[in-house]
Amino acid sequence: MAVNKVKRIILLVFILLGTLCFNFKVINNQGFLNIILNGKMDFNFRNVINKYVNNVPKNIRMIKNFDEVQIYIYNTYETENYTDASIIDATIFFKERLDNIHVYTLVNELSNNVISINNYKNNDEKKLTELKNVLEKNPSIKLSINLERSSEKYEDTTVFAEKNYAKVFFNKKYHRELYNLIKKRYPYLVGDTKIERENIILIGGCENSIEEVKNSIRIVSPLIKEYLGEINGKNR
Repeated sequence: MAVNKVKRIILLVFILLGTLCFNFKVINNQGFLNIILNGKMDFNFRNVINKYVNNVPKNIRMIKNFDEVQIYIYNTYETENYTDASIIDATIFFKERLDNIHVYTLVNELSNNVISINNYKNNDEKKLTELKNVLEKNPSIKLSINLERSSEKYEDTTVFAEKNYAKVFFNKKYHRELYNLIKKRYPYLVGDTKIERENIILIGGCENSIEEVKNSIRIVSPLIKEYLGEINGKNR
C-alpha cells in the first residue's frame, strides 16, 4: 500500500512539473525568470499564471516557437484612426487572423507617445531602426508590413457591395508578388494609389469603419499565407 501511495505521489509531481513547463513555454520563454527576479513569488499557481498571461504583450502571447515567426507588423503612426477604432485595433486583429492560420506574427511595441506632424520624420527613422533590430533578432521573418491607413475620401477607399470592404493599397515594387496575387484573386480590393515608401500597406482610410477593414483583412490573411508558402517553396 505504501509503495502504491509513493507511486501516486511521484506521478502527481511529474504531472504538475509537465503542466508548469507547458504553461510557461506558451506564455513567454522569459516569464518564469521574470517572476523570480522580481522577488515576488506567488505560490498559488493559478494566480501566477493568470497574472502573468494578462500582462504579456499580444505580440508574443500566442507564439509557441519564435523560430516560426514569419511576419512583423508595425505602425509608424500609431495615432491614426478609422471612424470607430484605431490603426492599433486593426493591427491586433490582423495578427490574430494570421496566428489563427499558423502564420505567427510579431507586432510592434507601442511608443505611447502622441506624434505631432513635426515628429513624423523622426518617428519614421525610429521605426526603421526598430524594424532592423527585429529582423536581426528574428531571421525567420519573411515579410514586414508597415500598416497604415489612407487619408483619401471614403468613395476612393471602399469597395461597395452587400458587405463593404476597405481597399488595400501596396507599394507595388516592394510587395510586388503579394500585390499580384491579391490583384489576380480580388481585383476590386486593390487600390491604385501610388505608394513610394517601401513596406507600407494601407488598409482603408480615415472614413472607413473597423468592420470594413476587418472584412478586407479576412480576405488578405490566407493569401499572405499562400504567398509565404510560395517563398518557402523557392528557398528549399
